Amino acid sequence: MRTVEHAASLGASMVSIIPVRPGNGELERLQQLGVFTPPTLHQLEQALKASIGQANTVVTVDLWDIERLTACERCRDARVARLSAANLSGVIEPTAPCEVCGES
Repeated sequence: MRTVEHAASLGASMVSIIPVRPGNGELERLQQLGVFTPPTLHQLEQALKASIGQANTVVTVDLWDIERLTACERCRDARVARLSAANLSGVIEPTAPCEVCGES
């Protein structure tokens, strides 16, 4: 979120939040050491919620490979649909807490 704020303060007209993706070996090593935890779908959604509305900056999330992010199976599809809609509209719809995980 600080990166989005920084980019907006420098005049970026568009910023995309890209979740960290493992696959090069280093992130896996850091995870085994306990110093890295992959982001969750809920965290990505929270980052977008906190970042939308930056002055004169369109903020989106990168949904490529979104299925790799850990998420509650009950609310996963609704969250991905909400993020996809937010990418198109610039507005993220409010949610009710999930009956299974309790996250909203």
